[in-house]
Amino acid sequence: MRVARRWLIAVLALAACAPERRERLVLGTVHLPALGLVYVAHAKGYFGAHGLEVEQRRFTTGRDAIAALGAGRIDATTAFSTPVVLRAGHDASLRVLTTLHVSSGNTRLVARADRGISAVPDLAGKRIGVPRNTNAEYFLDVLLAWGGVEARDVRMIEVAPEAAADALASGEVDAVAIWTPHAERALRVAPGGAVELRSEVYTELSMLVTREPVLASRRSALVKLVAALADAERFVRERPQEAFAALRTEFPETSEADLAEAWRRIRPTLGLTHQLAAALEDESRWFRAAGRAEGPPLDVGVLLDSDVLSDVDSEAVTLVPPPRRGVER
Repeated sequence: MRVARRWLIAVLALAACAPERRERLVLGTVHLPALGLVYVAHAKGYFGAHGLEVEQRRFTTGRDAIAALGAGRIDATTAFSTPVVLRAGHDASLRVLTTLHVSSGNTRLVARADRGISAVPDLAGKRIGVPRNTNAEYFLDVLLAWGGVEARDVRMIEVAPEAAADALASGEVDAVAIWTPHAERALRVAPGGAVELRSEVYTELSMLVTREPVLASRRSALVKLVAALADAERFVRERPQEAFAALRTEFPETSEADLAEAWRRIRPTLGLTHQLAAALEDESRWFRAAGRAEGPPLDVGVLLDSDVLSDVDSEAVTLVPPPRRGVER
């Protein structure tokens, strides 16, 4: 009996010391400073603290990440608004769980000063490089309209984000619509100097996206993911210098000055807001008018799912979703 008791005590002690089994989640990431909450959460151990093991899979653009999500290769992803809008038209299962950042100056146009460009009206007749089906394309249209230039009066040339600066330097294009950190490089390499233009009426947003089947089967893991991101948001707000140091380790290829500038331009924030809903609806209308968005009109009442964020921080949800289409009041 005494031996059996000692054996039981030993088993209980081992169980108490055994590490807690973590839920595993595969997260697509677009490797940009604007999505820094993910990298701060990783660096500070917040995923593990919430009992989560996160495998990050890196993508060049949100467009590629959203495609991987639709194919079932990842459980959730970070993405800017445009690829979400374009995919939602033919994938009604997409669900936006929260924003990750808001900015009015991260995506902008960098132009060669030696091509006679100093203001938006000067873009008429010029060649502008832009990554198609990204937020830069929508931003460019907003910028042109804001400056009184018809889209048909410029020549848009598709460039990959990482090739935008080289296209500007070589003279293939006169300007590029692009985001950080590619914009900083374009500013440096443009011969004869460069000018930066942005629209005061464009708001850039990134978000955390999943699909309804994943939400139904992995809700617990997604709540833990958002809780870790909320910890990172608080850390950024309360200890900004330490947060930047954590971010710095994730972007060793970027100079400290460029990274600091990129970080200054964005506001890391979780939330589901009317601003987000309006921005998504505006983009959807633009792409539908251009014949580029497929399927039925965007239904933000379905796309924006507040349940997970409400569990983590109910005050971050300020959106009252409209009635779902086809559902009577």
